[in-house]
Amino acid sequence: MMNWLVHYSTMRKKVPTHSLEAVSLYLAIFFMPMKRGASFGWIGLPWEITFFKIFLILTFIVWIAKILFTKTSRLFISPFKGALNVAIILYLLASILSIFNATDPNLAIPALIRRATVIGFYFLMMNIIQEKKLFQFVIVAFLLGTAIESSVGIYELISNEPVLKIEDVYQETVRTEGGLFQEKGKFRIQGFALDPDWHAYIMIIGICFALGVIFSKYINMSWLRRVLFILILVSLIINVFGAASRAGWIGLLISFGIFLLFVPIRRKGLLIIGLFFLLGTLFLGIAFTSNTPILERLLGKTGHISTSLRGDEARLSLAMFRAHPILGIGLGNTPNVKYRYSRVAPVCLRTKDLSVCGYLMLLSENGLLGFISYSFILYFFMVRIINTFTSAHDPEKKKLVLGVLSSFLSFLFLMAFYPIVDSEFFWFSVGVCYVLTHIAEEKVETKIRYFSPTWVIPYPKSKNSTR
Repeated sequence: MMNWLVHYSTMRKKVPTHSLEAVSLYLAIFFMPMKRGASFGWIGLPWEITFFKIFLILTFIVWIAKILFTKTSRLFISPFKGALNVAIILYLLASILSIFNATDPNLAIPALIRRATVIGFYFLMMNIIQEKKLFQFVIVAFLLGTAIESSVGIYELISNEPVLKIEDVYQETVRTEGGLFQEKGKFRIQGFALDPDWHAYIMIIGICFALGVIFSKYINMSWLRRVLFILILVSLIINVFGAASRAGWIGLLISFGIFLLFVPIRRKGLLIIGLFFLLGTLFLGIAFTSNTPILERLLGKTGHISTSLRGDEARLSLAMFRAHPILGIGLGNTPNVKYRYSRVAPVCLRTKDLSVCGYLMLLSENGLLGFISYSFILYFFMVRIINTFTSAHDPEKKKLVLGVLSSFLSFLFLMAFYPIVDSEFFWFSVGVCYVLTHIAEEKVETKIRYFSPTWVIPYPKSKNSTR
C-alpha cells in the first residue's frame, strides 16, 4: 500500500499542486482507524499523540504554506460555501458560547480543540481532494487502515487477550458486561480503540465503504485487489460480532440493509440471500467456537448492566439539560458537573466518563443552540447525500454513494448509544460525500455542455449565472 502512495505522490505531471499535502492526508486517514495503537505511547509518550493527529497537523501546515506561497485560489474553498458549511460554523460558535457556561474551562478547551480538529479534517479533505484519482487513494488508505485494526481484533478473538492494555483506560471500559464475563473466561475484542463498542463502530464504518468499493467499479482495481477487499470485509464483520456489541449488531444490519435495498445490481435477491447467509454463518460460528459473550448478551444473561447504566446516564443528561437549557453545562464539563446531580443517578458517580447517548450529550453540554445547529448539519448532510445519489449519471458512482449513505444512517443509530458526536469517522464520511458531489457536478456539467440530452434539466446558459 505504501508503495502505491509513494508512487502516486511522485506523479507530478498529473497532480502538480497536491502531492505532498495529499500524501500526508492519506497517511492520516490510513492511521485513523488504529486510534491509540498508532501513537507514540509505545515509547513512553502520551497515548493521545496519535499518528493520525500528527499527519493531520502536517497536512494543515503544508496546505497553508502552499496557499501562502503559491497564492492559488484553487487550493482554498470558502468554509461558508453551502448550507452545510454554514451549519458547521454555527455549530462551532455554539460550542464556543457553551464555554462561558462551563464550571471548569480547563475541561472545555481540550474538548473544543478536538471538535475543531475533526471539523478541520473535513475542511482539509474538501480543499485537497479535488480529483478522482486522489479520492481513490483516500478510500484505499482508509480501508487498509481498518484492515490492520481488524487484524488486531482477530488476534484478540483467538488469544482472548487485549493487544493494547492501558490500565486507567482499560479499567474504565470493562465496567459493564464485558468486564464481568472476562472474569469467567469470556472476552469482548476491543482492538486499539480500547472499547468494544467503539471498535464495533469503526468496523461498521469500514464495512459500509468496503461494500461500496467491492460492488462499484468507480475505483479502478484488478480482480486480485477486489478479492483482497472482500477478505477485508469478512474480517470487519467478524470483528463486529466478536466485539459483542448489541447496538453494533443492529448497526451492521442497518448498513447492509440500506446498501442492498438501493444498490442497482442484477440478481439482487440471490445477493441478499447469500450475504445474510454469510452473516448468519459467521455470527453462529463465532458464538459457538469463541469465548466471546455473544449468546449471553443476546439472551440477556448478563443482567443488562450496561442498559441500566445507560438509563441512569440518560436521566443525568436530561437533568443537566433542564438546569441549563440554552447553552448547556459547558463543553466537556460532564465529569465535573455530574456530582451535583447524584440524587438523580447515583450510579453514574462510579464511572469516570459517560457512555451516554450522543444526542443527550449534545443537549446537556451544548444546550439547545448546540443541538439545533448539529441537527442542521445532519439534515444538510443527508440532503447532500441524496442529491449526489440522484444527480450521478454513473451507476458505479451511485454504489459508492450508497456506502456513504449506509455509514451515515448507521452513525445516526449508533449515536443513540455511544457518545460519537465528535467522531472523526463521521467527518470523514462528510468529506467523502463532498468530494463525490464535486466530481458529480463536473460530470453533469460536461454532459450538458457537450451532449445536452433532452431529458436533462439544462442549467442557465448565461456564463454569469450560478447553480
